[in-house]
Amino acid sequence: MVQIIQDILSIFSNTNRPYTTTEIVKLLKKPRHIIKNRLDKLAIEGKIKGKQTKNRGSWIWWVPMQNLSEIIGINNELKKLNTQVQKLEKEKLELQTQSRKRVSKKLTESPKNKELVDKLRHEVNELKSDIDLFIEFINSIVESTYKDRRFESEEDKYDYFRDDKGFSSYLIKKYFIE
Repeated sequence: MVQIIQDILSIFSNTNRPYTTTEIVKLLKKPRHIIKNRLDKLAIEGKIKGKQTKNRGSWIWWVPMQNLSEIIGINNELKKLNTQVQKLEKEKLELQTQSRKRVSKKLTESPKNKELVDKLRHEVNELKSDIDLFIEFINSIVESTYKDRRFESEEDKYDYFRDDKGFSSYLIKKYFIE
């Protein structure tokens, strides 16, 4: 929300001219309802003025001259705050990474945990091998099936693999149905 308000104020501080809601939406490339909501908020706060052009027509927005220097100051302050937020988010990410590394190191340093991690690695490698063998098996079935049989439709192919070969719908859709 702060970023959108900053962007709106930036538009007005760069050029002192009125803008329609549509122009601001196009400049910021954000949904109209979000922009309109923020414009209304700024108008309520007295930072900008707005007026509907005709009955249920578009809105025109501008900054009163007495508010222009204040808007420029607020915009600069928002830029500083945004920079601080980005810096804090980066620090947070670095701290999370360091924390994960410490936890991971502690887990693998303990002989009991090292043994468990090694066992899990071994099981994962076995599962990978099983999956590779299963894929080879599926591919061989597919090759032999397509050599020996012509299917009338995708539905025939589906029924064959489900009923005759016992494959799940997921596997059939993933490997056999185009």
